[in-house]
Amino acid sequence: MRSSRTLHRWLLASLLPAWILAAGPARAQDDGGRLSNATKVDNAVETREYRERLRDGGPFDEAAREFVVGTAVPQLALEANRSTVERVRRRIPEWVLPGDMTDKAFADAATTLVEAAASLARSGTTAAVVRVNAMLLLGDLRDKDKRRLLPAAVPALAAAAGDATLPLEVRVAAAAGLARHADASKAAGDTAGLAKAVTPALAPMLTGGPASKPGSAAAIDWLAGRALAILQALGPQAGTQAAVQSAARILDDAARAIDLRVRAAAALGSAATAESGVDAGRAVEAVRAAATAALEADIAALESRRFESQLAGGGPPSGGGDVKASLPVLACRRNAWRLATCAEALVGPDGGSGLARLLGNDAAAAKTLAAALKQAATALDSQPEERSVRDALAALGRPSGAAGPGDAGPSTTEPSRPQPPAGEPESPFASPFAPQPSQPNGPPGGEPPPPVESPFK
Repeated sequence: MRSSRTLHRWLLASLLPAWILAAGPARAQDDGGRLSNATKVDNAVETREYRERLRDGGPFDEAAREFVVGTAVPQLALEANRSTVERVRRRIPEWVLPGDMTDKAFADAATTLVEAAASLARSGTTAAVVRVNAMLLLGDLRDKDKRRLLPAAVPALAAAAGDATLPLEVRVAAAAGLARHADASKAAGDTAGLAKAVTPALAPMLTGGPASKPGSAAAIDWLAGRALAILQALGPQAGTQAAVQSAARILDDAARAIDLRVRAAAALGSAATAESGVDAGRAVEAVRAAATAALEADIAALESRRFESQLAGGGPPSGGGDVKASLPVLACRRNAWRLATCAEALVGPDGGSGLARLLGNDAAAAKTLAAALKQAATALDSQPEERSVRDALAALGRPSGAAGPGDAGPSTTEPSRPQPPAGEPESPFASPFAPQPSQPNGPPGGEPPPPVESPFK
């Protein structure tokens, strides 16, 4: 599939139309332009009075609501703030949700802010860049002690991510925030409440939408990847039959990106149950097919580079000894992650999860495949070279080029999708080997991307 850079270029192109200012921004520029940009709001008497009233225990009254709805949130849509919109997005919670408010005032202010930002994000008369940043704002919001993401934002994020009538860029922004909530809930060991709010959005996210703009296919895959990550994090409690079966179709579709298929395998291993209506035996063979396709694609790309080297006068291919064309270490470790993920999709780390558990007395073959995948992943990680890739192909029980369930056919020549240049991630989905662009304007909250490291250390 296309790389994260393609996704970013597509998002940028989607945000270029001229800004259309709604009634809120007009109010923000009243009074001789005193509130006509974020710097002026920082120093405005209205901002000071809002915070002082609430800090002293005052109620969140109509005047406070007018500040949030008429002054703070509309700053996202002011053309004067265009060059600093990311900073403005981060300033709004500082204006509206100071930590020294009473619990009741904070809850009222947070509810009002969520409603105002969600309304702006859904406005069909507002430019895409405004709508995206309003949705990113929702994903950034934190609770009163600033330690956790704001639960009150989840319903609006889920509704937007699952709404096929919204522009893809708005849905992508919502999905980024939603995935952060899922990760945080899983880390805290408290996923039940989030699952209830998120579940209705997952199937529509996996289905995607029309790929009508250049590059939008990458955004559709990105959206599906987020849904799969959420499904994996929340497990059976979020795994509706529609969502799980959509994940199974992605896994079984050779035309989809390899990393997306691997994530679909992980989601199925976590969320599928006997009631999901998934053919577990077919899914296991689709896992094998996806893992094999990943390895074959790298070998095919390597052989293509060797052939090009030969045409350019670099001498005949030497069956692995040509130093002018070798597999990058990062590509090998990326495949190690893929194989390890596929192994855990079949048999979870605790032994009690994974697709094998759905096969009952017929689980032996799935467990054998899981062991082979894990062993190949470990070998690829410790010896990231061509020989390990070819050994892994042999260990998976199907020689390079043999067709299997979920594959379009032999891949002994060029892979069906162009491979990225050496060192460039194949997809924008998170892995131990590639940064994750969790939202269009950079990592939320200024968080750094995950380090490039082995998953086995």
